[in-house]
Amino acid sequence: MKKSHYIFVFYLLTTLSHWGQTERVKHEYVTRYTQSQVIDSCEGTTIYNRMMKVLELDYKQLKDLGYNVQGWNEEYFESGQLMHISYYKAGKVVLFKNFYENGQCQNYIIYLDTGQCNLEVYFENGDLKHQMFYLNGKPKKITEFYPSGLPKMNIEYDRELNCVSSKKIWYLNAETQSEMTLIDEKAKKYSDRLFFPNGKLKEEGELLYSVNTGEYINIGTRVSYESSGKKKHTEKYKYHLD
Repeated sequence: MKKSHYIFVFYLLTTLSHWGQTERVKHEYVTRYTQSQVIDSCEGTTIYNRMMKVLELDYKQLKDLGYNVQGWNEEYFESGQLMHISYYKAGKVVLFKNFYENGQCQNYIIYLDTGQCNLEVYFENGDLKHQMFYLNGKPKKITEFYPSGLPKMNIEYDRELNCVSSKKIWYLNAETQSEMTLIDEKAKKYSDRLFFPNGKLKEEGELLYSVNTGEYINIGTRVSYESSGKKKHTEKYKYHLD
């Protein structure tokens, strides 16, 4: 082996040794967590909840909150398993991913392009829990699932992203629980129907969306039914929009 090769190998081994020592020192003093400390069954990885709300803030604002927003960021459980990984470019998040201690993804955010963002949340067994698609910082579509994998809820918003265009909720047995559909986009009027677990119609009527209050208000005639399908009650609503 030529002398130059010996020098190169020595340099490489020295560099790797120094890097390994640096990595050991770096990871020795970072805060590590147990899963019970950071993951809530409903709220997800709680220590990142604040971060999840400021994903579109600029570099300075994120840095003021105590986050390193350049390049790759990683955090670990006490066991050494990866807990969090994220990547930032020019002060903006590109990828943001949290894990359960068993290695399964807990939630995953990726920016598709300017103004578009997709969020996926998973159960600990790896099954999808819910998906959210954002456009310009506002939700455009939200879908939730039961642990069984069956759909639980689906919401889509109108073109202006101000009000719901359709909303559907299912029972555990996959029967429809309720459905609300925009039938007059200009007037913001909806058809609204509720169902019994056996699939029979429970209530039906119309709603009107109030831009000022953000509420969906009963209008016109609303009819309720017994589980057998027999008409039970009829009520007429008066309304006033501020």
